Amino acid sequence: MGERAAQHVQNIIISKYAERQKLHYLLSATEYSMPNCYMILEQLLGDLAQLEGLICYSLFMLPTQSAEREAIYRAVIEADASMHFAVEGLVLQSGQDIERMEALWLMRNILPHCPRELPGWN
Repeated sequence: MGERAAQHVQNIIISKYAERQKLHYLLSATEYSMPNCYMILEQLLGDLAQLEGLICYSLFMLPTQSAEREAIYRAVIEADASMHFAVEGLVLQSGQDIERMEALWLMRNILPHCPRELPGWN
């Protein structure tokens, strides 16, 4: 979504989040920097049976297509795992969590189209 944070900054945020949440943080996996590339994420989703879950830097690093996000959400839930989003402080564990996250995506997509000032609100 046009945002970028250096990898070492992401790792700091993720490790501090894991520490605050008392989560066992094993290692960091870094996605390739090609546009729309989710190869590492797909590999991690395939390995969820051996993991308790994943911690991502931000919810908004997931694919922009809702169907692709839905497939990721479902893979996590079906593996009885969790997916954390450190910047937003969110956790995916159930279908109800999907609704909340998709509402945030909707707001994020609408926000650039909102007026910066409303007439008469000076």
